[in-house]
Amino acid sequence: MSILDQEDPEPPHIKEEREGLWTSQEAKQLQGLEEADDTKFPPVSVHLKTEEDEDTSLDQEARDLHHMKEEKEELWTSQEDCDLHHMKKEEEELWTSQEAEQLQGLEEADDTKFLSTGYNCKEHMSLKKHIRVHTGEKPFGCDCGKRFSQLWHLKRHMRVHTGEKPFNCGVCGKRFTTQSDRRKHMRIHTGERPYICGECGKRFAQQGNLKSHMRVHTGEKPVICGECGKRFSKGHLKNHMRVHTGERAFICGECGKRFVQKENLKNHMRVHTGETPFGCDACGKRFTTLAGLKNHMRVHTGEKRFSCCECKKKCTTQAAFKSHLKVHTGEKPFCCDDCGKRFATQGNLKSHIKVHTGEKPFGCDACGKRFIIQGKLRIHMRVHTGEKPFVCDACGKGFISKWTLKLHKRVHTGEKPFVSVASHIKRSQFQGREALSR
Repeated sequence: MSILDQEDPEPPHIKEEREGLWTSQEAKQLQGLEEADDTKFPPVSVHLKTEEDEDTSLDQEARDLHHMKEEKEELWTSQEDCDLHHMKKEEEELWTSQEAEQLQGLEEADDTKFLSTGYNCKEHMSLKKHIRVHTGEKPFGCDCGKRFSQLWHLKRHMRVHTGEKPFNCGVCGKRFTTQSDRRKHMRIHTGERPYICGECGKRFAQQGNLKSHMRVHTGEKPVICGECGKRFSKGHLKNHMRVHTGERAFICGECGKRFVQKENLKNHMRVHTGETPFGCDACGKRFTTLAGLKNHMRVHTGEKRFSCCECKKKCTTQAAFKSHLKVHTGEKPFCCDDCGKRFATQGNLKSHIKVHTGEKPFGCDACGKRFIIQGKLRIHMRVHTGEKPFVCDACGKGFISKWTLKLHKRVHTGEKPFVSVASHIKRSQFQGREALSR
């Protein structure tokens, strides 16, 4: 009998303990799988081996594990589909079939091409949109030819054509195409001016206004007029071109008068409304425009910026200077239809026409005397007030008008530009006798 045959057979109680240990280890392995996925997967019942089904236990365990794996894979696939569906749902709702076809040409490789820029895109579609910044792609097109990189940019642009203005100001009721425009508009009411010039400290409500202002310091005028060669900032060239085209796109609804610029129409409307928002701190006089106030302030400061190179006369305003130059050129472009008399300025023509109509719209409150032009009334009022603002440098005598001062000065200069009728007759007679003696 061999040594192997002499060995005692394995006692039954040891065999049972070993089988119990195997069963316990297998149960622990399966329990670990269940605990790892206890929030995602339903509990799986495990058939523990007994002596009766020992021969089929391994096959049953294999089937159970395979079944668990299939259920897990199905759940993972379902979860991934759900996540992708959630990520793309809003984007896919916005796409039309045409837009989807335009986007099909994007390669998957482009999704990771620009990751080195450091831009953190949490979702696939956000990355896809961001990539267009680098590629310059604009897949969304309007019928007017303009193209956009984002669908919502196109939708916002379409309001230009439809006239839709969904955002309104809660203070004045004005409506706007975009929320950004409304936010900018609100600064008119709040007085907020967040943009500051680093050179002079001037503040602005809009960033574009600050950029335009900076050109005052830099002297930059990047755009050139093709007609006259004059240089402008970008926004001003469009207004300037109307000088050459004669276009007057802005019309007054009250009187039908047309204007080159919208700002000019806005100022003109104050003629009808009587609004005079700009006041002089020195004398209290009020004006419809800021430019009118600035010109008026030179009366108090004595500043005369515009000088005539022909006669050295100085003028307070550019308009007065241009009118004065016509004295030297002899230009009189404005003609009276009634008598044919011509004038250098339109204002002088309008005043002259009142001679024919007999209109005297300006009346004195003190004596009732009426005048054709407001300037004459203003001079007349000094008769009642005793004001004599024009003073002779030679003798200190004061006068109510510049014209009367000019006449007075001839007393000191001896100038006699006007010849009397009697003097003219005597001179003619003397010249006649002199001719006969010859």
